Amino acid sequence: YLYELGRQSVNTNIDVGAKTGNIDSLFTGGFLGVDGDIASGRLRNYEIRSLSHIDGDYYMPPAFVERFCLHMVKNYLKMDGKIPLILGVWGPKGCGKSFQVELCCKKMGVTPIILSAGELEDEWAGNPGRLIRERYRKAAQVIKNQGKMSCLIINDIDATCGRLKDTQMTVNNQMVMGTLMNLCDDPTRVSVGEEWNEGDIIARCPIIVTANDLSTLYAPLLRDGRMDKFYWQPTREDLVHMIHRTFEDDGYSLEDMGALLDRFPDQPLDFFGALRSRMYDSGIFQWVQQECAKGSVNVPAVVLKGRPLHWEEFPIDSFIHDLQMRFPAGSKLAVIGGESSAASAMQQMVDAGYSEIAEVVGGYESWNKLFKPNGARREADGQYKIDYASGGDMCVGADLPEAEEALRKSADRTKHMMASMMEEQRRMRASQPPPPPPPEPEPEPEPEPKDWWEVRVLEAHGLVETEGYTLLDVRAQRDFDK
Repeated sequence: YLYELGRQSVNTNIDVGAKTGNIDSLFTGGFLGVDGDIASGRLRNYEIRSLSHIDGDYYMPPAFVERFCLHMVKNYLKMDGKIPLILGVWGPKGCGKSFQVELCCKKMGVTPIILSAGELEDEWAGNPGRLIRERYRKAAQVIKNQGKMSCLIINDIDATCGRLKDTQMTVNNQMVMGTLMNLCDDPTRVSVGEEWNEGDIIARCPIIVTANDLSTLYAPLLRDGRMDKFYWQPTREDLVHMIHRTFEDDGYSLEDMGALLDRFPDQPLDFFGALRSRMYDSGIFQWVQQECAKGSVNVPAVVLKGRPLHWEEFPIDSFIHDLQMRFPAGSKLAVIGGESSAASAMQQMVDAGYSEIAEVVGGYESWNKLFKPNGARREADGQYKIDYASGGDMCVGADLPEAEEALRKSADRTKHMMASMMEEQRRMRASQPPPPPPPEPEPEPEPEPKDWWEVRVLEAHGLVETEGYTLLDVRAQRDFDK
């Protein structure tokens, strides 16, 4: 319907036609009246935060909770005197200012209206100031209509409105500062452009701003009557308890967290959150390598140089470093490669401390006869037929199709002719004197013992399937990609 509407009309207003009677009632709903809000989105309410994403038992520093609660209570009580409307929480980056504000809101049952610093700049002058007033009035409506406490939160206000070196001030920066000062001076009369109404009195709503450096803001806004400034830098006890709540599910104690904090004494709180994330990254990466890897994993030990059909192999100096980045020294590896790459790689791995490694005899060519590149078993599809003798040896031969009668007769004649020729050769050899005995061959030198284990293809497949070995292909990247 909307497509036909746009094709037939030059009107680009997407609200046209999104009315009850023009579209199915399923898409309009009975509680919205006549406007269905199909595409404009103006009836949706995104500013109000329920904070339902905060799930868990987090540590809330008493000093922060006390300062936040005191500011909220002062603004909701009808007290004589000048009460600052804004609480400015500032401090170094990564110390948990914004998150602690949200925790305090959830603990007190406050429904906040959140404004980001990215919304304080616009291509049209005056829009950010108007947006602040609209969000402030929306928080006041929450107090009046829902009977809940509410507040306006502006995160990282100095990122947009702060005066830093070599930055350009805009009209919107000045109007944001002026709007906030006007709200502090008269918090119950806020206009968004409508005509003056003497009885338009709204509820007073506290404002919380976070920043790294409040001194970069407009100085009159920082006066004590307008803004209550709170420098937040958690103490050692606060850090230990907050870090412990982060690592508590892993079985660490408060003493362990104290030792971790002593190991990294100058790091902010977000450093330890990133450390926890890296623990998950390492565990997931190892799980992907061990459980989700299909077939072989390529860590090339050689590189091909030259031109097609005349490639030459050259060793890669960073092979061991690349291998250690993916597999620690205690990993179980079954190595396949070319004629020269496997032996060279195995010796380097032994020198680097890898002990549970095995070389597949025959390399990739032998592996490819029995198994596909992804590790799946090759079926007897007319090209290869796999049989196993009593000693565990492998026999690979081509399947013979059913022969026709003419071919069978031809084979019988050929067999009779071959038997006659062999009988004639035996009679000729019997009439000749016996040849002198051949000289005894020199004994072959015994191969030098290797420092690693050699296995056949089937044994290597058993190690991969049952013993937790990873099939490591050390051929050149070009050969592996083929």
